[in-house]
Formats: sequence, structure tokens, C-alpha cells
Amino acid sequence: MKRRSLGTPSGFRDLLSEDANIKSWLVKTISDVYKKWGFLPIETPLVEFTETLAGEVTDFNLYSVIPSKERQTGSAKSLSLRFDQTVPLARFVVDNMDKIALPFKRYVYGPVFRGETAQIERGRYRQFDQLDVDIVGSSNIASDIEILLCMRDTMRSVLGDDSFIIRTNTRKLLNCLPVLFNFSEANLRAVLIELDKRDKVTAESLISSLTGAGLKSTDAEKLAEFGSISGKPIDVLEKIKNICGNLPEAAEAISDLEITANTLVSCNATEIMFDMSIIRGLGYYTGMVFETNLVNAPQFGSVYSGGRYDGLVASFGVQPLPAVGSSVGVDRLIAALQSMNFKIPGEAKKAIVLIQDSVVIDYAFQVADKVRSLGITCEVYTGGKKKLGDQFAYADKLNYDFTIVVGPNEMQNGTVNIKNQKTKVQETMVLSEINFI
Repeated sequence: MKRRSLGTPSGFRDLLSEDANIKSWLVKTISDVYKKWGFLPIETPLVEFTETLAGEVTDFNLYSVIPSKERQTGSAKSLSLRFDQTVPLARFVVDNMDKIALPFKRYVYGPVFRGETAQIERGRYRQFDQLDVDIVGSSNIASDIEILLCMRDTMRSVLGDDSFIIRTNTRKLLNCLPVLFNFSEANLRAVLIELDKRDKVTAESLISSLTGAGLKSTDAEKLAEFGSISGKPIDVLEKIKNICGNLPEAAEAISDLEITANTLVSCNATEIMFDMSIIRGLGYYTGMVFETNLVNAPQFGSVYSGGRYDGLVASFGVQPLPAVGSSVGVDRLIAALQSMNFKIPGEAKKAIVLIQDSVVIDYAFQVADKVRSLGITCEVYTGGKKKLGDQFAYADKLNYDFTIVVGPNEMQNGTVNIKNQKTKVQETMVLSEINFI
């Protein structure tokens, strides 16, 4: 039976070389930052038991995996592709507790799968890569701060500047909202859902929604104003202190924010701000939460998010282990960077050796060796007996910076003809003296 191409399924895609190069550079750049902060790499399988991933309930549409033979016999256990890197981390910690040191600092990279509607224009796919960094086993606010500052260094390394904003809040403070704004704690989830829409609706619509969620009109107005508080950490902290006063329920949240604000000032982390509108994961996060937006590509939303999730490991029926971390949405970040006409900084020059006659193949590879010894990417054209014009067209299509033509005369004289494809300047050089590329 002959195969035929049906293309790729919705939400899945091929990567051409340009995109794959950016992804490779991005993963290396981010991983290098994680290593500098002392995080260790691990790997977990793409496939987990469905029960492991879903627990009692999951917000994601899982992709089931059933081997063909087991499908035929009906003996297959329920397996699924992972939908994130965090649940596998919790399973990994439980299974390897005797082999790791706490607090456990790890990073991991790989694809995840979600059966959701794709939004290609916003970099949302059904298969996408995540590059996560997490600390498991520490409830100290210092761990949250470490993740925040590691995020800052990551974005500085990727962008080469400070054209990003990391916004943070704490669920510990949000849990005080019923006391601060006089509504039932049973309505907190509904209130947070409405507050999370603040950037998408008018102030009047938000207040109306909050009133519908159980707040009095005056309290709804105050809460809407609270949700608009954002800015420099020290400034926001003073506003929060004035609002909370001596409220006992807010003491821990304010302490966390104060330690964080003072540290951010000490480290000159001007890209990090406090923002009371950051909600995230209502049934998941338990403390600090983070989101990262690009100043020059705000339409892509957060490209790097996370927070504290102290209940996940305990959900496996073992002792509670606090955890905090963040995740780069690699594909969404690439889409955002490409919308900004991003170019890989300091990318090596590329050269290609073009062959006039098959008798110089050995010399062509000798030339390529010499060029690569100078730190230059170099390919030998191996397309067979094609005219030199066709070889130049090939070089242009792949955007080579230099072409190096060799033939019988060049081999006999130990020379090469080098052409700068950008300036069109051409020069003959002795092979042993090539050094200007």
C-alpha cells in the first residue's frame, strides 16, 4: 500500500530550518542561564499513566496512547501524553525521593500535548515545547525570589535588553479579599474569575460582574480599584499595607511581598513589578504567581509564567512537599520574537564550497576543514554534476554569507576563490592564509 501525505493535523506543524535554528538557540540560551543558577537537568517520558496526569480531574483534553497490539487484545492500560512538565515532575520526585537532595532544583525541556483549539497567530499549538525550572522542597520565600530573578536573567539573555515585564502577585493576599471587601469566602473563586477579566472588559462591566458575584456596589468598586494596583514593588507594597492595615489574615502575604520587594531593589530588578490583577490557576497555585510579557509583542500574552504550587506532590498521597517554578512557552516565545523580526545575536557566518569538477572533491573537503577551523559554518556542495550557476543559486536560497569556488587550477595552486555574497566582492586567496572571513 502506497503512503500519501495528508499534511499535519490541526495544531501540529513542521519546523523549517530557520525556525528550528531559533528554537535550538533559544533552548541553549535559557538552559545555560538555568545551569548558572544551579538547576540540574532531568528527563521524564512523553507518556504517563492517565491516572497520574489527570488525578481526579484535569482542565486539559488529554491525548490517549494505546499500542496497536494492546488495542486489539483489549489489554491496554490507560496511557496519555503529558500535558505539562509539572505533574511529571511531582511523579518523578515521589519515585526518586531516595536519589535526590532537597530542596531539589531542576530544569527540563520537551514537548507537551493538549487537545485544545489551536490559535496559530498567537503561537498556540496542540503540541508545543516547554522549558521549565522548579524548586521542590522549600517553602521559604527565598525560593520564589530565586525563580523570579532567574526569570529576569533568562529574559535578559534572550532579548539582550530589558524590553519585558515580569508581573507578580501572591494568592495569599487574594485569599484575604473576602475579609477586605466584605463578601462570602464561598464566592472567592467566582470573584477571582471576574477579576481575572479586568484587562478585557470596561471598569463598569467589571464592577457589574463583581456585584453579580456577591459584592455590594461600593465594595465592588473598591475591589475593582484594588485590581488595578500595579507598579514598582516598593510603591505597591505601601498601598497594600494601607489597604490591609493590621489584618491578621494578610500578615504572611505582606511579609512575603516585603521581603521580595526589598530583594528586587537590592538586585536592581527593574523589570519586575507587583500587579494585583495577576490571578492564575485558581485551583492550583498557593502563593506567589508570575507572568511575563514582551513590551514589543504584548498581543502574545504571557510567554513565561508560573508560581508556587504547594499541594501537587501531596496529591500523590505522600508527605506534602512545597514547590515553586516557572515555564517558558518556547513556541509562543518564538512566534513573539519573529513578530519583532528577531535575529539570533552573534550567529556564525556561513560558507559553502562549490565544486567545478569532481576531481577536486578531496581538495574541497580540505578547504572546508580549514574554514571550519576558523569557527565558520561550512558546507561542501554535494549535489552532483550541476553547473556552477545552479550551485550559486543553491547558496543564495540557503542565505550563505560566502561562496568558495574550487577547481583543478585552485587545487594545483593551493588557492581558493572567495566571494562575499552580500557585497559581491570576490578575492583569490592562498588556502593556508584564509583568515578574513
